[in-house]
Amino acid sequence: FTRLHESILRFTDENVVHHAIVPRRDLEAFRSIGSFRLRVWPEAEFLPRGFIATDALAALRRQIPILPPSINCSAVNIRRPWPPLRGWILQQLLKLSAAPKLAADAVVIIDSDVVLVRPMPSDSYFRGDAVRLFEKPGAVTADLQRHLQWTRTAHTLLGLPWKDQESYPDYVGGIVSWDPRIVEACLARIQEVSKTDWATAVTRHLHFSEFILYG
Repeated sequence: FTRLHESILRFTDENVVHHAIVPRRDLEAFRSIGSFRLRVWPEAEFLPRGFIATDALAALRRQIPILPPSINCSAVNIRRPWPPLRGWILQQLLKLSAAPKLAADAVVIIDSDVVLVRPMPSDSYFRGDAVRLFEKPGAVTADLQRHLQWTRTAHTLLGLPWKDQESYPDYVGGIVSWDPRIVEACLARIQEVSKTDWATAVTRHLHFSEFILYG
């Protein structure tokens, strides 16, 4: 993560802020980097109402392998406590919740094992008022069953009819840009379709991709 942040300082514009959302137990470790362009947030800051972080329980599960996998959870929705949220789903929930709240013109999501190797100017992510969309047309086929399931889930959440096709576009990548206005509209659409809060609707699904949902 430190190498990623160093590369952001080197290769992005000075008005770019690097945001990291971490479990509370890791706050000081990340904040000790001490960069004026790094903002470190506790997960609780962006957890939707009714969700409680259980990262301490998840850490205990990793330390005691004999404990059953069923307690390996990172958060719980007190309105619908089962199934608990695994870390993979919690990460996606936090991205969706944070994107409209960061007061940014665009949000660029970068995996923590990525290092930038060349300049990434802010204007490369805009065309007029539109934010760049990463898409691989026709990349999701029957060979990619998980991607196919994520695509079905996105259709369900957005109330879109499912059409059997030979392939579907893929929107998953190590560097992906979002328009916060579209994220906000997307979450509102999920609430309209599901008749419940968007976070509860999303976490009903064990197979979910935030990138494919946005795409």
